[in-house]
Amino acid sequence: VRLGNFELAGYFSLALTMSNIFISLASYTVRLFYAADIQRKYQDHQYFYMRVFTTALSFILCIAGTVVFGYSSYSLAIIVLFYIYKIFEMLSDILFGALQRCGKLYLSGYSMTLKAVVSLIVFSGMLLISDSLICTIIAIDVVAAAIFFFVDIPIARRQKIDFASFSKEDLRPIKLLLRICFPLFLVGLCYNTIPSIPRLTFERLYSAEQFGIYSSLSTVTVLISTAVTCVTTPLIPKLAELYQKKETKSLAATTLYLLGIVFAVGLAALVLAHFLGEQVLAWIFGDEVRSYMSVFKWIIVATVLTSVIICLNDFFTAVERQKDILGGCITGVVLCAGISIPLCKAFYMNGVAYSLVISQGIEIAILALCAGKILKRLSKDRRC
Repeated sequence: VRLGNFELAGYFSLALTMSNIFISLASYTVRLFYAADIQRKYQDHQYFYMRVFTTALSFILCIAGTVVFGYSSYSLAIIVLFYIYKIFEMLSDILFGALQRCGKLYLSGYSMTLKAVVSLIVFSGMLLISDSLICTIIAIDVVAAAIFFFVDIPIARRQKIDFASFSKEDLRPIKLLLRICFPLFLVGLCYNTIPSIPRLTFERLYSAEQFGIYSSLSTVTVLISTAVTCVTTPLIPKLAELYQKKETKSLAATTLYLLGIVFAVGLAALVLAHFLGEQVLAWIFGDEVRSYMSVFKWIIVATVLTSVIICLNDFFTAVERQKDILGGCITGVVLCAGISIPLCKAFYMNGVAYSLVISQGIEIAILALCAGKILKRLSKDRRC
């Protein structure tokens, strides 16, 4: 926004939003299953080549989907080029899963920090020099590729993680992984689709500039969901271990602890937004955003609910009940799709946040009921 304008931010946000939909296929949400596979039923290289397959397929569908949606050639170029950046992110992510299994997850932190800093510097510098979003995204694509080949792969090799050996014998385990993780893939697709539906609806109803304003505000709240992910991801193996040991009380307590962290972070964010939000956002984006503070607070609420869903998804994965998540997720997507257009038309930017709060709130209620039933059944089985 500072180096360009809100319209440029709108195009970039469109690329990010579209990528988040198709990246669900690339991810296939296998990382959750990978982290919970503490018995090592599948080998590291099998997870890796599964990710290569799903990522390649998602790239093809991203191009096709963008064409079908009827976006301009400029928007198409931005979306596809940014998706290349996400591809390398997905390939690095599966390597981090291997590091997590061997107790070296902290090494991924070094790589991610390096990538974030270099990407930010290159992005800002290239945008300032070229004033071209296309050239800027190509530059960070190069950064992502360099980090993957010259940092992430060497780190994995130093930990004796072998991804080079692939044979026909691996096809069957990969097919089994695709089948086992299919419910998780649907959950991941729903998880990414729910926030994308009202955003894309708003972008179609209004302009790239207005979409850029909303997206800029929502970008700040990503800190909340990112913080939650950083806390929950390392605890997935612990949740799986508690489940296998049938320590129901500890499993429930750990899950509630995670949810407590989410609500505490959300409450702190709302307090800070009330007292400092207007000044901070105006300093970051300019005085134009001062009139959108009510929207910003609703975006925080929606992000907190998203983080709650992340925690509940981790719980269901740990207790090997991925299919139970689907009911709530599909309900959330269908509801969000049904209310986005009327709410965006009636409440403008607030309509995007309202759509997320309502749909995710109902989804959480369904997931909480299912989680309660699972814990009750586990407790009963242990007594028996």
